[in-house]
Amino acid sequence: MNLPKKILLYKGMLMAGMVILAGCNSDNETYEGNPLPGQEPLSTFDEDGELQADISWTTYGVPYITADNLESMAFGVGYAYAQDNLCILAEQVVKFNSQRSQFFGPDNPIDSG
Repeated sequence: MNLPKKILLYKGMLMAGMVILAGCNSDNETYEGNPLPGQEPLSTFDEDGELQADISWTTYGVPYITADNLESMAFGVGYAYAQDNLCILAEQVVKFNSQRSQFFGPDNPIDSG
């Protein structure tokens, strides 16, 4: 082995050793500032059984959903998804039930949108 190859080998080993040692650093500083203000927990189910969610869409089509409980929140998420993707969801159900060619024709490509 000639001298330049040995030097490159030693430099490579030195760099690998430095990277390994840097990964073993135990500098675990934790932030102990003021805690966030507490929020009252969100209830899971609605007492009266009426699901209500407020949905607003941004100009880019992102839905923002607010609700009083998780059940209403899930209803709002499902409603927003169905409003945006109902045709895609219906096509997936037809595909799952193996009825795609019955409704879309035998010559229609699978990824026709």
